[in-house]
Amino acid sequence: MNKVKKYILISLVLLIFLFLIYFYFHKEPEYFVSSDGVLFYPENRGKLEYTRTLWNETNAYIQEKIIFQSKGTKIYGYLFLPKTNKKVPAIVFLPAAQATKEDGGYNNALRLIPMGYAVFTIDQRGMGETKGEIANLEQDFILFVNKKEPIQHQMVYDVLRSFDFLKEVKEVDKNNIVFMGESMGGRFAIIAAAIEKKSKGVIVISSSGYGNVAQINIDALDFFKSINPDTYMKLISPRKIIMIHTQNDDVVPLDNALYTFNLANEPKKFLLIKDKECKHGYCDKMYEGLKKELEDLFKN
Repeated sequence: MNKVKKYILISLVLLIFLFLIYFYFHKEPEYFVSSDGVLFYPENRGKLEYTRTLWNETNAYIQEKIIFQSKGTKIYGYLFLPKTNKKVPAIVFLPAAQATKEDGGYNNALRLIPMGYAVFTIDQRGMGETKGEIANLEQDFILFVNKKEPIQHQMVYDVLRSFDFLKEVKEVDKNNIVFMGESMGGRFAIIAAAIEKKSKGVIVISSSGYGNVAQINIDALDFFKSINPDTYMKLISPRKIIMIHTQNDDVVPLDNALYTFNLANEPKKFLLIKDKECKHGYCDKMYEGLKKELEDLFKN
């Protein structure tokens, strides 16, 4: 081997070695919380493993049972597809705390299907068929300070993977997917919408962030910010956020919802339901406003 070929070979080996070192130290991390308390997951979350099983069929829709893998846990959900020959916009719907895909998810899906939307709703960790511990703030904080992934962060990731699943459904318009949540589910919907930049936005029913952080212990502040929807409100723009709340909500006070809403940049919309019969959660007086806002959201 002459000197020129030997020099080229050595240079090529060195170049490959330097590239491997660069890739190792600059590869995108799977998960971290930034210095300002924002949870991060990469846009490319890898191949999603899932199964689809026909569960029910009516004249108006097909219901499938979906099981997908997410961070060592099987997440169980229902996919509702309206019967049509065209691709449809889709909604990742997150039920309230303690609600499952059979009650909170199913009931809301039946309202949304006639509007022309596909709906995917899941049992979050520790609920329904999905195994795992129910998120506990104290336990999650201990995990966080020990550099381990808290359960609430994993639950946000499950919501992002629900979005990834809908993108693979051929009947769904993958450019028109939103997050929607009720009560506690609304909090996870806000965080997921801020992280997933390809979503069209978020619709929140009877929910809010956790309010002013001044009283939070400084040692827990970064963790608290990372699970507080208020941290993420400004990150949703230029996609739209829609909040629907009742004047007489007896679980999440109206003032809390308005505080969270005012943190968001435009475009945004707050629908206030003044009917005395409407308390916490969805009520029929929300239907027309919800229908109109969804139509406008998907048009833009």
